[in-house]
Amino acid sequence: MPAANKNDDVLFDFNSLRLIIGALAFAFPAMVVVLSGKITTSISASYYELYTRDVFVGFLFIIGALLISYQGHTQGAPKRKSESLWHWILSFKWLKRYQEDAISTIGGTAAIFTALYPTACDGCPMDTRAVIHMLGAFILFATVVYFCMIAFLRSLNQKLLRHARLKKDSGFKEAIKTLRENKSRADVNLLVQFWNYLSREMQIFLTTARAELKEFNPEKESESTLQSLQAYQEEMARGWRYVVCGSLITVTLLVFVVLLVSMPDVVSHSTITFIVETIALVLFGIAWMTASKFRFFPQIMSWFKAKKA
Repeated sequence: MPAANKNDDVLFDFNSLRLIIGALAFAFPAMVVVLSGKITTSISASYYELYTRDVFVGFLFIIGALLISYQGHTQGAPKRKSESLWHWILSFKWLKRYQEDAISTIGGTAAIFTALYPTACDGCPMDTRAVIHMLGAFILFATVVYFCMIAFLRSLNQKLLRHARLKKDSGFKEAIKTLRENKSRADVNLLVQFWNYLSREMQIFLTTARAELKEFNPEKESESTLQSLQAYQEEMARGWRYVVCGSLITVTLLVFVVLLVSMPDVVSHSTITFIVETIALVLFGIAWMTASKFRFFPQIMSWFKAKKA
């Protein structure tokens, strides 16, 4: 989204968009259970329930539209004046620059296709529509993994590396420089580049997490330094949520694929698919709400403490 001027009254920014996307994904499974009055074999199977079909399709269309409208941050340098437009396009340099916009658009389109092509009903054989539905769902969750493990983590790393204590550590700076140089090769295909992006941001975050920022005396530090350290710790907590959510979604989907291939009859006649979809959607919601910087975890804990008091 275009950056607003500081003097403008921003009514709907990208953080609000992240919050809405996350809240919708988080609430999706609960809405299906409440309206259908039962746990169906899968969330997708709620399409065939009287009171949940419209909700199922509506949720996916809204999530898809919001993902398509999300542009994210641009990466790298813009097209040079000496470079032809066709060369810039065919060399996929535009994809590197606008990767967040492109991938969120792919994820949003996949969500809409998932709604348009319903899964097979219980007891029905897999058909073309059901295959398209399954592919759309996997692509949607794959884009969530991308945002957790690359886009959100990259944006967070840029903020963490600006911390004053880290800037003074020459060994840390050299380690980060080496990581960036080793993972920034341009002579590799798109799949390898994607893996390089993922492993680079993960390694930068883990290297930052190991940095010795806890060795300080609070009594001797200034108030501004303590506030800076508190902000750093909050950002680190957000980073760990991204890593956990992205990793668990990946593991959950891989386990589901193994179960689907090895025990297709068991999967189709049980609630395993519902459980997998619920886990993935809840993690989807947590990751995007975390990226919105909405302090929902502290507020939830405060609410529980107030209830106990």
